[in-house]
Amino acid sequence: MQPVLVIRSALAAVGVLALAACGQDSQPAPIEAAPADTPAPQAQPLPEQVDARVAGTAFHATGTVACALAAEQPMGRCDAGVIRNADGSAVVKVSLPDGRTRSLFFDRTGAVGSDVSQADGAAAQGFRVEKVGDLYKIFLGSTERYEAPEALVAGG
Repeated sequence: MQPVLVIRSALAAVGVLALAACGQDSQPAPIEAAPADTPAPQAQPLPEQVDARVAGTAFHATGTVACALAAEQPMGRCDAGVIRNADGSAVVKVSLPDGRTRSLFFDRTGAVGSDVSQADGAAAQGFRVEKVGDLYKIFLGSTERYEAPEALVAGG
């Protein structure tokens, strides 16, 4: 079954395109169609002169984020990297303990979506975010949880 990528905003789509353009997505997934009057987003990762990249990667910053893959599981740490775009959007790519990756999409207003697919199952479906101080608490369905610091997403 082909994964389906649901993007909650046009700016988040820019992050998907930036991730794919940097070779960080091994298989493109269809993106939910935007209304006909919406201009197509153009992926423009910030140039290194504006936001330096981590040597040998496409990421502007790397670190860890709090993560859990099951409802009853305590939060652990997952490696993560961020690609920041000129329009203020960003993609945080999280390396999960089971070897998979999860992309979290942000626009200027905050977290707006993820790359959850039908293959992830019903328990991973749905997207909810809470902002507590400078921390984005992201909930994917009833199982996955992530905590991404605003400083990772926006730089600073």
